[in-house]
Amino acid sequence: MRRTGELERWDDARGFGFIRAADGTSYFVHVSDIERGANRPTNGMKLSFAVGQGRNGQPAAILAYLLRADIKSLGRAHVPAPARPAPRDFRPYVAAAFVALLVFAVLAGSVPLWMGAAYLVLGIVSFVQYGADKTYAQTGQWRISEAMLLGVDLVGGIIGGLLAQSHFRHKTRKPEFVLSTWVIFAVHALWLAGMASGLISVDELAELGALLPR
Repeated sequence: MRRTGELERWDDARGFGFIRAADGTSYFVHVSDIERGANRPTNGMKLSFAVGQGRNGQPAAILAYLLRADIKSLGRAHVPAPARPAPRDFRPYVAAAFVALLVFAVLAGSVPLWMGAAYLVLGIVSFVQYGADKTYAQTGQWRISEAMLLGVDLVGGIIGGLLAQSHFRHKTRKPEFVLSTWVIFAVHALWLAGMASGLISVDELAELGALLPR
């Protein structure tokens, strides 16, 4: 059964808020559960919605859309326009190219097997972290810090980080975070390309490490 209510306590940066139904009950709602129109959700919008189960097991608003009567009251500027095609996300393709280069380097013997396995394991850790942080954002729980997310990407989880950002549509709008992600990827891509081409040798790095003071 569908219900109607008014959007309140909307946090546009985090993409969630609450819909207060006619009976006074408030339901959590995430931006992904609101039909896309010409405008971002704002407090006071009248919405029609269904009630489903949220990520934390509590009732939440789903399949929400702006009521036609409210569209008219918002004026012509707020009438939903045909949705523009979403910009192409190159993260999965970039991650796939990196994996291909990594596999080539491991098979060629330029990169040790343990390093390839480390990229795989850390990639899984990074992917899980992004997914968990997305869930925490939707349910209003304590978040994983951006430093932690980027830190795991930096030490080798960049493949999972890129795939998670694309899959969960998470951390893709903040320019500083996006820039940091691409810088980390560039560092790993140059590092891996150097090893695959023979410009960087694991043995030479080990010898260099042995010369460092302890």
